[in-house]
Amino acid sequence: MRTILLLILFWSMQAAAQAAFGWGALVPSRWMAGFLIGNAIGASSIFVLMQLYGGGNAGLAFALAGGGAFVAGQIALAMVTRQSPALGQWACIALIVAGMVGYVFLARSTNSTTTVAVSIGADRNTEAK
Repeated sequence: MRTILLLILFWSMQAAAQAAFGWGALVPSRWMAGFLIGNAIGASSIFVLMQLYGGGNAGLAFALAGGGAFVAGQIALAMVTRQSPALGQWACIALIVAGMVGYVFLARSTNSTTTVAVSIGADRNTEAK
């Protein structure tokens, strides 16, 4: 459960950072504010990413965090800039989500304790007991 909450937090922080960048880019007078806010949130999200890495399989954590951050960022930018992706781009976003789900199921099939712990949201400490 901890891992799932950390993923949601990371995705939310990445979406907020992208929204700040998009907001700042829309109006030249807001550029610096958007830049500073986006970087403050984005840089802080790395702490959450490092917590995910420490919870088990870092490769799996990176795949889920990166893929989810991309999807969340695209949605946030579409909302802020009011520039919705085209149908084909939405299809590609769906493929990324499918790839993330597939990556979890493939990681589960390896029977690695730390991989399974991260993929189902368990803590490494819980798994060791």
